[in-house]
Amino acid sequence: MKNLLKISLVGLLLYTIYYDLNIGTLPQPTTASVQKIENPREIKSEQQMTYKEAAVQSGDTVLTIIEKLNGELTVSINKVVQDFEQLNHGTKPEHIQPGKTYKFPIYP
Repeated sequence: MKNLLKISLVGLLLYTIYYDLNIGTLPQPTTASVQKIENPREIKSEQQMTYKEAAVQSGDTVLTIIEKLNGELTVSINKVVQDFEQLNHGTKPEHIQPGKTYKFPIYP
C-alpha cells in the first residue's frame, strides 16, 4: 500500500512538472488585452526610432543584444519588446533565429 502511494505521488509530481513546462501555469494574455490603439503621432515618432542592425548568434536573446548595444537598460522590458516588434515588422522576440540580422532599438 505504501509503495502504491509513493508511485502515485511520483507520478503526480512528474505530471505537474510536464504540465508546467509545456503549458504553463500563468494565464496568457488575450488578444483583446494586448491590442493597443495608437494615434498617428505616436506611430510617426516611433518610426524615426534609432536602431542598429545586428546578427543573432546562437544563445543570444533580444535583451542580451540590446544590453550589449546600450549598456544597462534604462527602459522597461515591455517597451523593448514593443520597439523590437515594430522595427522588425511584428517579429516576436522569442522567434529570432541565429544567423539572421534584426533591427535593435538604441536608447539614449
